[in-house]
Amino acid sequence: MAFNQLDDIYIVNTDGSGKHLLTRGFNPQWVNDDQLVYELTTDDGHVYTSGELYMINATGSSLKQLTTTTNRIEMNPSVSPDGSKVVFTSFIDGQIYIADLK
Repeated sequence: MAFNQLDDIYIVNTDGSGKHLLTRGFNPQWVNDDQLVYELTTDDGHVYTSGELYMINATGSSLKQLTTTTNRIEMNPSVSPDGSKVVFTSFIDGQIYIADLK
């Protein structure tokens, strides 16, 4: 399982053992058995100031930034059942976007 604890993403076995810190971020979503997509947002204490999507292996290796925009704040990723696409929202315009996962 992957979950948030404050600003960090943790992974734990289904029996509760093996909890370990994976990375800083929010809303982790499994792509397959060993990769996750998540958002990393920043704020000024009142409003979000930036947000991008990332993909990382469950071991913490192979970090890949999926988005690099200045006109959107990508949030709330959701991965398609086959792991080929990610749907996300933009805090700036409220729109829903879909992108291929590569």
